[in-house]
Amino acid sequence: MLFRSRRKFIYFPVQLLESLYTPDFLPFISKHRNSVLILEDCESVFTPRGTDSKAAAALSNLLNISDGLLADALQLNLICTFNTSIKDVDASVLRKGRLIACYEFENLNPAKAGFLAQKMGKHNFMGTSASLAEIYNADDNGFEKRNNKKIGFKTS
Repeated sequence: MLFRSRRKFIYFPVQLLESLYTPDFLPFISKHRNSVLILEDCESVFTPRGTDSKAAAALSNLLNISDGLLADALQLNLICTFNTSIKDVDASVLRKGRLIACYEFENLNPAKAGFLAQKMGKHNFMGTSASLAEIYNADDNGFEKRNNKKIGFKTS
C-alpha cells in the first residue's frame, strides 16, 4: 500500500540546519502551515545551549514552532534524527509535553538479528546481536579494494 498524506513533508538535511537560525526561517515556515518538518542529523542544534549562539537560536526557533502560541498557529510536526545520546540533548527538548515519541535504534538482540540475517541469506549473525547496518552490509568490506598495477618501463 502506498502511503498518501495531505500534509506536506519538508526535509532539512544537515547542510540546511544553519538556516533554522536565520531571520528568514520563521517567514518561510509560516507559509507551510500543517506540514511535517524532517530534520536529519540535528545533534548540533539539540546540544545544551551554551556558547554557540547560532545553535541556541536554531533550537529556540524549533521550540517556538513546536510548542506554544506559534505552534498552535502553524500546526507543524517535527521529526528529528540525531546520532548522540539522549543525555546530550538540551533539557528543554525533553520537557514534559514536548515529545510525542522518542525511539533509540539499538542493536537487534541475537534472536532478531539471526532471524533477519537468515531471511537475507546471511548466516554469519547467528547467536550475536547486530545493528541493521551490520546485517544489511555483511558482505561489504567498507572500502573499495584497488588493484595497484605498476606502469612504466621495465629495466633488467
